[in-house]
Amino acid sequence: MRMGETVSEIAFDPPVNAEWIEAPDTFPAPVFVTFHPEILEYRTAFQVDGASPFVTAVHHFADYEDFTKHESMRKLVRTRYWEAVKRTAVHYERQQWDLWAMEVEQTLGESAETSYQGRLKQTFECFDYSLRWFLLEREDIWRIVGEQYRDTMLSHPRQLEDFVEALRTSGRLISLWRQINGLHDELISTYHIWMPILQLRYWRHQPSSLRDLMVSDKRFEELKPLYLAAFELFARLSVIGMGVALIRANGNTDLPTKKGSMSIWDFEAMDNAAKVPHLSRYGGTQHFSALMDTKLRNGIGHNAAHYDVARDEIVCVRAKGAALQEWRISYADFCYKMLDLASATYFSEAFLRAALRQTAGLT
Repeated sequence: MRMGETVSEIAFDPPVNAEWIEAPDTFPAPVFVTFHPEILEYRTAFQVDGASPFVTAVHHFADYEDFTKHESMRKLVRTRYWEAVKRTAVHYERQQWDLWAMEVEQTLGESAETSYQGRLKQTFECFDYSLRWFLLEREDIWRIVGEQYRDTMLSHPRQLEDFVEALRTSGRLISLWRQINGLHDELISTYHIWMPILQLRYWRHQPSSLRDLMVSDKRFEELKPLYLAAFELFARLSVIGMGVALIRANGNTDLPTKKGSMSIWDFEAMDNAAKVPHLSRYGGTQHFSALMDTKLRNGIGHNAAHYDVARDEIVCVRAKGAALQEWRISYADFCYKMLDLASATYFSEAFLRAALRQTAGLT
């Protein structure tokens, strides 16, 4: 088209997954909702007749510049470093030390260690420097776990060593190591789906309710496995936490019950819902009981659970005999609970890390 020409006819292709609506002759006009997958805001902010969410969302942040810097780091991790970080774990497990050293030096920018403790420390550091950008801050858990383990090592070193050796020789440590690495990878790979909910980490004031917040991109079927994997891993880590708490309190891993006691391995075999009351009795394991929402886990895990687009809610299902009972949670609430649980799982890994440092290897 040359300058000065006019277009006499304009044609539009037929819409996909949509249909044309007639222009309204009278008010009120239909409500139009915009789609902003990278922004967390209140539902009303996404209506076309309001201010742009790009403008309104900024005011929620305590320091928006700080958020944008961190977002740049997250992009850098995902596009440049994450594959190398995963390879450090694989090379460490296979004891391919030349390859491991190459990945560590590329990721950390420092010389690779040669001692067992040094190699393990740098492997964890590769994950730490990458993952902490993607998590809600739960340093309180990290501190509690560290204090619990150190106190137990000082007061009952032999009993703690026996417990850790049993974890190692049974294959539990290597199993947890692999599950943790798998969860980390799934969390990073799905970041583009749940990224808006992480913005709450940077907000000036935390909302009293998340129900009115909007996460535009709805991917329940993709986030559901991530929540379930985080829950199961968190429950398995709670067994290590309980063993350490029992040794610290009683000098052994026997769990007191109304009928006497049970072994830590009987505790491990218990239904997760039955573990919660026991975990709530000890300061070092109370965070497990607080976050092991078995009602939510079972409701989301049911094959009939689904996303309700009309109400922007997850429909959770509970089987009671032949009947199915439904209850609901907002999509934003579900995303937050998923991230909160994954974050708590990461910080609870301090139990596993401490146990690995006491052993001569992963196998």
